[in-house]
Amino acid sequence: FNKAGAELATAGSSSSAYTNPVASDWKNQKIVISNVSGSIIVVFRNVSDYGNNIFIDNINIKQETSRDISVVAVNPPVPTECTNAVTPIATIKNVGISTITGFNVSYSIDKGTPQQTTVSGISLLPDSTVKVPLNSFTPTEGAHQITVFSSSPQSSSGTGDLSPLNDTLQKSFFVVGKVNLPVTEGFESSTFPPSGWSIENPDGGVIWERTTKAAKTGTASMYINNYKSLFTGTTDKFVSSVITGTSTYDSIYVSFDYAYNAGNSASLSDTLELQVTTDCGQTFKTVWERSGTDLQTVTGYSPDFVPFSNAWKNISLNLFDVVGKNDFQVYFVFKGNKQNNVYIDNINLYGITVPARLKQQGYLIYPNPFHQQFIIRNYQVPVTLQSAHIYNSIGQLIWTKEYNGKAYTLMNVDFSGPPPGVYILKLTYTDKTVVQKIVKQ
Repeated sequence: FNKAGAELATAGSSSSAYTNPVASDWKNQKIVISNVSGSIIVVFRNVSDYGNNIFIDNINIKQETSRDISVVAVNPPVPTECTNAVTPIATIKNVGISTITGFNVSYSIDKGTPQQTTVSGISLLPDSTVKVPLNSFTPTEGAHQITVFSSSPQSSSGTGDLSPLNDTLQKSFFVVGKVNLPVTEGFESSTFPPSGWSIENPDGGVIWERTTKAAKTGTASMYINNYKSLFTGTTDKFVSSVITGTSTYDSIYVSFDYAYNAGNSASLSDTLELQVTTDCGQTFKTVWERSGTDLQTVTGYSPDFVPFSNAWKNISLNLFDVVGKNDFQVYFVFKGNKQNNVYIDNINLYGITVPARLKQQGYLIYPNPFHQQFIIRNYQVPVTLQSAHIYNSIGQLIWTKEYNGKAYTLMNVDFSGPPPGVYILKLTYTDKTVVQKIVKQ
């Protein structure tokens, strides 16, 4: 290797002193020293002609073989799979110095019979990678391990891997089954993760675990001891089975209790998310997310937080707009930055079926007759509802409420003031008007 002047430059030219290279200024140089036997000495020699400063970093001298390929990744399977057919995709890298024209790659599940794929007619240059789809398989529910290994790389110099130590890759994954609604989990059983749930812990640090230190109800809950984590930027997931049986419901709800006390860092915060997937983890929708002080359920910093009875907060979400009548999974995702512990209890997933009359006419007024209060219920979010008015028997307006498209599906009306009698309720939408007699007893 011998370069000078403009050919050597990686950052243009300048008459001023070059003292602070930025990331884009650096160039990686790889030099193959072939036909060498015995010991060598490598010398970096700078011959100065009063030009400018030169910087060198990350010197790496290693012995490479002519034919050497390595399995560097396999994805899928992903950490959490469903009981669907899976086509593993192996990433193979040429870590030798010869161009590879073909090779074999095989895999086995749980040390079973290997399945081999032959790759030919390629030109895989040194330091390049290629993704290879392997034979499909249908996994069974439970924990598994896939082992992928390469063999017989071919080049113009011959056939065979001259460095087999990097040929094999192993990866663990978990296959979830299917469960019907409703699903409840209060972590009272000593088995963890509970049946029907799995855990993803890619960083290998602190992890979701069962604890009897605190609980909203019962004696146990689930938590992450994030206060004692060794790392920032961790992500841990608590994953449900595929939840089915949704087709008979008009709404799908998830509720849970959680407790958290924010840390004392001004720049770092922890985050809790609830994600939903209807395609076994290929795509996700975040339906709820809180971070830092927005996540906390109690104020006043308490290191290594253990919640007291009033420190819990309940969350209830309607998932129907996200999942419809499809099978789905929920992921409780905690993104930790060593701030404090988070606790979860009483996970509930359930469906609600609305009355047939509500589906038919789009609204219900009940109970009718009533005593003090009644409910205006719409089948869908009433974005067209503008107002509600109540008139007495002689036509006088005695109660009114303006909504202007911001009404809720379920609205409670307090009508405790007026005396018993017959009244007329008028609901004004942008596209219709509903008039109904109501009776207060």
